[in-house]
Amino acid sequence: MLAAFTAASADGDLAELVHLLDPRIVLRSDGGGAVPAARKPVYGHERVVTLLSWLARRYAGVRLEPVLLAGGHGFVLELDGAVCGVIGVEVADGRIAELNLVVNPAKLGPWPPSSAAGS
Repeated sequence: MLAAFTAASADGDLAELVHLLDPRIVLRSDGGGAVPAARKPVYGHERVVTLLSWLARRYAGVRLEPVLLAGGHGFVLELDGAVCGVIGVEVADGRIAELNLVVNPAKLGPWPPSSAAGS
């Protein structure tokens, strides 16, 4: 699922992104007031794809790196060699049901976190 999401995102394949997302998906984001982020959850695959498309244009060159997070699978977002965000991914019934985006610099800190450095 993560590989398909990465490929569809990199290719700008909106139809494939919609296919991968649960129609009732929710995207939550945390910018901490320091960087732009949606202040309220975004519901529905069409709205989520619209937001992701806008983010892809605004942050052209962002690289998605699959990673195992404390809460499950996700991605580290890298731009110009620096971590600019983390996305937690929840999958249900073979589709992505939830995306939790953290771009708040105060929560990102150094990457990888020291607790994961020995893993």
